[in-house]
Amino acid sequence: MSEPLCVARVGLSDDRIDQLLRGHGATTAAVLTALNSRSQPSMPAKNEAAQSCLEARLQALGIRHLEAEGRGQDGAWPTERGLCCLDLHLDTAFELARARPERLSLARDRHAPIHRADALIA
Repeated sequence: MSEPLCVARVGLSDDRIDQLLRGHGATTAAVLTALNSRSQPSMPAKNEAAQSCLEARLQALGIRHLEAEGRGQDGAWPTERGLCCLDLHLDTAFELARARPERLSLARDRHAPIHRADALIA
C-alpha cells in the first residue's frame, strides 16, 4: 500500500491538505461517500451503484472532486471510497447529504482544522 498524499484527521490542520487545495485553486474541501448509507452496511452492488450515482450527480452539478478514502483509526470499520469535493460550500454539501443517502464525513476550510460533519446531519 502506498503512502497517502495527505491524511485528514478531525480537529487537526495539515499543510499537505492546504498545498493540495492550493494546487487545485480551491479553498474548501468536503468528503462525501454513498457507501454504506447512514453507516449501515450494504451489499457491494448497492454500494457501487450509489457511489456511481453520487459521482454522476457531482459531475452534473459541475463540482470538482478527487478520489478519497475514509478509514477509521481503530480499524473496526472497512475502508470506504469517497469523493473529496473541492470548493463545495458546506451548506451545499449538507443539502446533498440530506437529500440522498450520502454521507458527508469531513469538511475543511483552508488553514483551519478538519470538522467531523457526519454527526451534524440529522
